[in-house]
Amino acid sequence: MPDVDIPEIIVQSNHENYTAEQMEQLVLHPLRHELQQTLNLDEISSVSQNGQGTITLRFLYGSNISQASIEINEKVDLAMRFLPEELQRPKVIKASALDIPVFTLNVSRKSIAFTPQEFLELSEFTEMVLKRRIEQIPEVAFVDISGFNIPEIHVTFDSAKVSQLKLEMEYVAQIIKANNREIGNILMREGHYQYHVKIGTGLRSIDDLADIKIKIQDRIFQLDELASLSITPEKEMGQYFSNGKRAIALNIIKKSDAQVEKMAKGVKQVISQLEFEYPKLNFDYTRDQSRLLLVTIAALKQSLFVGAMLAFVVMFLFLSDVRAPLLVGLSIPLSVIVSLLIFQLVNLSVNIISLSGLLLGVGMMIDNSIIVIDNISQRLNRGDSLMDACEKGSTEIFRPLLSSVLTTCAVFLPLVFLSGISGALFKDQALAVTIGLSSSLLVSISIIPVYFNWLFSSQLLNQLNATISLRPFDLSRLYKSGFNWASRHPRIMLLIMIFNLIGTLPLYFLLEKRIFPELTELDTELIVDWNENIHIDENQERTKRLLKVAQDWIQESNSLLGKQQFILSNSKSAQSTNEAIIYIKAATEAELGFARKVILEHVQCNYPRASIKFSNPENAYERLFTTSEPPLTVQLSLNSSPRNSLNVVDSLEQFLRRTFPEMLPQPTESIVNISLVHENLLRYNIESKTVINVLQTILNDYQLGELKSSQRLVKIKTSMEKNEFGKMLKSAKVQNVDGHEFPLTQVISVTSAKTFKHIYANRDRIYYPYSFHISERELAFHMNEFSQLVAPYNSVNLFFTGSLLKNRVLIKEFTIVLIIALVFLYFILTVQFESTWLPLIILTEVPMTLMACFLGLYLTCTSLNIMSLIGIVVMSGIIVNDSILKLDTINKLRKSGYTIDEAISIGGERRLKPILMTSLTTILALVPFFFSQDLGSELQQPLAITVIFGMFMGTFISLYYIPLLYRWVLGGIKLYNI
Repeated sequence: MPDVDIPEIIVQSNHENYTAEQMEQLVLHPLRHELQQTLNLDEISSVSQNGQGTITLRFLYGSNISQASIEINEKVDLAMRFLPEELQRPKVIKASALDIPVFTLNVSRKSIAFTPQEFLELSEFTEMVLKRRIEQIPEVAFVDISGFNIPEIHVTFDSAKVSQLKLEMEYVAQIIKANNREIGNILMREGHYQYHVKIGTGLRSIDDLADIKIKIQDRIFQLDELASLSITPEKEMGQYFSNGKRAIALNIIKKSDAQVEKMAKGVKQVISQLEFEYPKLNFDYTRDQSRLLLVTIAALKQSLFVGAMLAFVVMFLFLSDVRAPLLVGLSIPLSVIVSLLIFQLVNLSVNIISLSGLLLGVGMMIDNSIIVIDNISQRLNRGDSLMDACEKGSTEIFRPLLSSVLTTCAVFLPLVFLSGISGALFKDQALAVTIGLSSSLLVSISIIPVYFNWLFSSQLLNQLNATISLRPFDLSRLYKSGFNWASRHPRIMLLIMIFNLIGTLPLYFLLEKRIFPELTELDTELIVDWNENIHIDENQERTKRLLKVAQDWIQESNSLLGKQQFILSNSKSAQSTNEAIIYIKAATEAELGFARKVILEHVQCNYPRASIKFSNPENAYERLFTTSEPPLTVQLSLNSSPRNSLNVVDSLEQFLRRTFPEMLPQPTESIVNISLVHENLLRYNIESKTVINVLQTILNDYQLGELKSSQRLVKIKTSMEKNEFGKMLKSAKVQNVDGHEFPLTQVISVTSAKTFKHIYANRDRIYYPYSFHISERELAFHMNEFSQLVAPYNSVNLFFTGSLLKNRVLIKEFTIVLIIALVFLYFILTVQFESTWLPLIILTEVPMTLMACFLGLYLTCTSLNIMSLIGIVVMSGIIVNDSILKLDTINKLRKSGYTIDEAISIGGERRLKPILMTSLTTILALVPFFFSQDLGSELQQPLAITVIFGMFMGTFISLYYIPLLYRWVLGGIKLYNI
């Protein structure tokens, strides 16, 4: 994809012990209040959940995102004074299409079973060795990693000894901190010399920790006499699986100026070496996006070859001369070489968008050479010498050719006025087509006549041509009879034209409207929320069972369970332990459909509380265009806090689901509230921090300190012997300031509650979203029904968004773009013909071809999307070219003394073959788009459909309607008044 700044910045904040409601109230709300004053901010939204909150800021396109990132960082710093003290500074992430990994490398052991210690070793190897080896490759910018375990030291105390000695964890923490103190770099002078002095040694290993001395009741103990010490993984909040095996994922991200193919080659060389050095490890590649560009380049080669061959056949059949097709075969590679040179000069990268523009321009590149060759051939047939024919034939056609190129390029210019990132991206396509056509014009005018003269003066080629030549197609009689019939039946022709114009409207309403075309789907992401308070291990078991039911149709799978550790993660990676994102890939679309069906049935049958949805896998195309947005999203907003809104939302959902049974409820979860009974704390003279320390110890969350290993800081946490949480609460004791013990249950209250799993908010309100996958025909019904059903609830506000509503905005913009393009065409043609009437005659061709474009989309079951709309704009520039050449010839004949009927007849005969040849070559050059499965080709297929159907209709109009309109409108006007 082009290196385009995505006008989006993400602010992420984490706090393990905060609920979704606390994240919203204490963190996200003050952050949003500060950030919403950012310059050029278009919209701001946030989502909070247990332990994490994400704010997404979208800016007006064209904003300086780097400057916006600096401003947001400053505002985050200002907001820190309003945030909780223990909260770490939120991360500010500037979104970029280049953050998408070129591919993911999965690292696992070849043996299936893992012990915790073995996986810790694999995690350390991956983070400290493998990650660094890959980042040394010049083309690699960064390796993002997830699925690894982080070690921590667990100090498990003997509860009997702790109770007997009345040992407090806070005292142990102070002892560890005193032994871990290290002061270095103190400068000391002694005579003429000076030295750096280091005080203290600090803790470097688990043995150092075990040797710590603790004085209790006049007795000195070593720490390992009171507790057992072990290195274990941190409490797992997430896991990663590749094809059912526990693995570590490495997302490999390239530098902005690096070549994809070269980077992929370098990485695979390093991995080949690592496979030799570490034979017990398994390295798998997944989501390889380097293939996108390689396949698109292959499609370019195929299109060039097919286009050249088809043009060769078409010209040989029409001209019966082997030399003319050879010239066309020469013009294509020359035009492409010149185009790529200009790419380099204007700093236009080779990407999927620019390559597809070049592919689109191949058929039009051929047209210029065909017209020049045909005009020179006609000069030869009329008796000119070879040199005169080459000179005059190319000179007299230059002006209409230049107008044709300008009109085609002019229709692309308004595309840059599209709002948002679409306009910026398709600027590359517009530039590519403009460069291709300009190069083709340069080659056809300057080089083709030279080689025409050389080829046609070669005796060897003349003999070869005489040997294999065929009788050329003679279509002039058929054309004359058809045109004479049309001239005698003007009313029928007028009715056909009116039917063409009127038929456009019903076809428009029958077409499905989308923002982007549907692409071939061989993979998908399944987002599952089990909607139960399950452990990560249970999440793993459920995911395995889910994948097993679809294993016959799945070629490859990756599972992201719980929270992930990617630094450049998107909102999909922000999960709780009871959520999973499962990537599945199939061999065919049909098999992917079967896999989706059985997975959905399995979840609905076995886990009725779970919510499940399918989404497009994240890639550069998805990141830029966000094609997974639901057609309609209804946002319900209540004038109350999330805690007080729970019952209202629940009752409202039950009421609305009577009309909309497909409506999924807002996910909720159960939480345990432990509150301190302050009256008893005062009665028993117990400090609140003592109670909290005991609770943290029971929950294995009391941190004694950190050990400074050679690679990282390792947390030291304390815990008691393993037991069930309920039993530990009942048996736990808490000491007062006098050293007397009391049951923990006397000073705490334990209750359960239900809360929203996610809390959504935008600039000025908290809302609850409900998505509907509906067609455009159902949009009005859903919006009206929702408004009527919610109307009695005064405290409920309703807002609508979604891709269907954005489609309407897009179509309005394209209508404006088409009008601007037609205005550009009119002024260019006015200069060309020095007339205000002739351009209007030519431009009537555009609305008459719209019905053919819509009919083509309807017959091929293709939606009206951004690519098909661009195709209509492109077609508008192409179809007028034939009429420009034809009317230019008719005008020249009239200036030579011919009557209007004679000029139309002779001009039609002279331009018949060029019109048919250029139309056929343009149509045939687009045919390869339908036989390629690469992203570039699939993106261009709707465009190709509109151009092909429009060209068929446009050719008919150029041959019959335009001459008739010329006669009807200008038959009585003298030439000097045109």
